[in-house]
This record gives sequence, C-alpha cells and structure tokens, in this order.
Amino acid sequence: MNGQTLSTASCRECKAVVGVEEGKRLLDAEMQLQKKLNLLDDQCEKKAIGKLLKEADVQHLLRLVGDSATGSVGPQHWLCDRLWCHLADWYEQTGRDEDACRMLRLHVAYQRKAYTSLH
Repeated sequence: MNGQTLSTASCRECKAVVGVEEGKRLLDAEMQLQKKLNLLDDQCEKKAIGKLLKEADVQHLLRLVGDSATGSVGPQHWLCDRLWCHLADWYEQTGRDEDACRMLRLHVAYQRKAYTSLH
C-alpha cells in the first residue's frame, strides 16, 4: 500500500479518514519494524534470540505493534505475526513460559483470521 492509498482509508468504526500525515507516520512505523525484524532474522541465524535481546528491546518492539494502545502496526499485520514468533522464542528461552504462550496465542489468532480457508 502506498501513502496516497492509505491516506484515503477510513476507520470502520468511527469513519475517520487516515489523512496524509498519519498515513506517512503509519508507513514509516511499518518500515522501521520491518527493518528491525529483518536484522533480527539475520542475527538469529548466528545466535539464539535469548542472547540477542534484552527486556528493554522486547518492550520497545511490543510498543511498536498492536500489543498496546500506542502501537502503530497491527495487530492484524503480517509484521506483528513475525514479531510474535520471535518473541515466543525469546520468552521461552528466558524462562517466561506464560508470556511465550501469550505470543503463540497472538500468532494463532492472526493465522486464523488471515487464513480463514485453512481451518
């Protein structure tokens, strides 16, 4: 989606139009998250994710996505799905099984909504 198309999109609930500036901000947030995930993918090929990220890194990534009210990307976005898979591994490797399960639940919920014909 380009900035022009996004700027004319509207909220299903309140019918508010995104607008040019907000559209640029959303696309920029998406691009930044994608860059971070691409780097994380590369790093995970050489080192376990549990050794790559610190708690502050994880919290920063979660703030970027639909996991919070301030998130600019998601939650029904493929980048969120990618992040949740990485964070499920991170939480599991750092001994936080309940949080790992939460990430997996988000991943499964995304998959079910995104690929309705598969189940």
